[in-house]
Amino acid sequence: MADKLLSAVNAAHIRRYEKQGHRKIVTVDIDFSNAAVTSAQNEVVQAIPIPAGTMVHAVCAEVLVVEGAARNYAVGDGSSTSGFIPTTTANTLGKTHQVLVLTEAAPNTVTGLTNGKFYAAADTIDVLAVTAGGLTTCKLRVEVDMTVYTAVN
Repeated sequence: MADKLLSAVNAAHIRRYEKQGHRKIVTVDIDFSNAAVTSAQNEVVQAIPIPAGTMVHAVCAEVLVVEGAARNYAVGDGSSTSGFIPTTTANTLGKTHQVLVLTEAAPNTVTGLTNGKFYAAADTIDVLAVTAGGLTTCKLRVEVDMTVYTAVN
């Protein structure tokens, strides 16, 4: 199934990057009741564009309106659809965020994207509809804490 580029269909609330080298929070609200955004199982909504030369420090998501059924979502990027926030419910109001996860070894190593990620090439922060039935009525807010180190047009 093709990805949906949110900025093309429902860019209701994106605060753009202001200055190069400054840390900022970029926020987008995603209303899955909008027919252009409604997502089937395993469909990805590309929520926030990440320019090349950007460090994403943290990602969080908040359920603003519940789905009304047992449906789940995950937040990741083009290389790991659940890299920042693994599968979580869309049927409970509240905020969730990535947490640092370590793989035990000698020495311990950071698991996945839990300590952030540097993007040498452009990518997007994505929301994945995980369960059967997809996401059809909930409203999510996705926030990204990032620093853009290269000029953005």
